[in-house]
Amino acid sequence: MFHARLVDNQVIIEEDNFEKGLSQLLIKAGIKAEHIVTSSFLDNSDQQRTYQTL
Repeated sequence: MFHARLVDNQVIIEEDNFEKGLSQLLIKAGIKAEHIVTSSFLDNSDQQRTYQTL
């Protein structure tokens, strides 16, 4: 199960229960890593971070 939102040109992941991570699946599907944002701190958008591949 996961919860994500599409806002402008970004995928904001709010909950990710995938074993290997939803971000990796989205990247393999063709979404650019810089368009994926994790939203661990929903109340403070300053703490949201852009997903980066290693």
